[in-house]
Amino acid sequence: MIRARVERHLSGCNECTDKATFRVHLKALIQVKCAEHEVPDGLRDRLRTLLASADTGPDQG
Repeated sequence: MIRARVERHLSGCNECTDKATFRVHLKALIQVKCAEHEVPDGLRDRLRTLLASADTGPDQG
C-alpha cells in the first residue's frame, strides 16, 4: 500500500524521482567500493544518520 503510493508520487514528481535515483546509485556505489574493506566502527551508523537527516531536511514536503 505504501509502496504503491510512493511509486504513484514518484511517477509525477521529478524532484523526488531524482533524489530517489541518486540515493539508489549512491548506495550501490558505496557497496561496490567498500565490498573489499571492513567498515570502521561507527561509520555505518553515521552514514545512516546522515542519510536519514537528508530525508527529513528543509526541502521535504
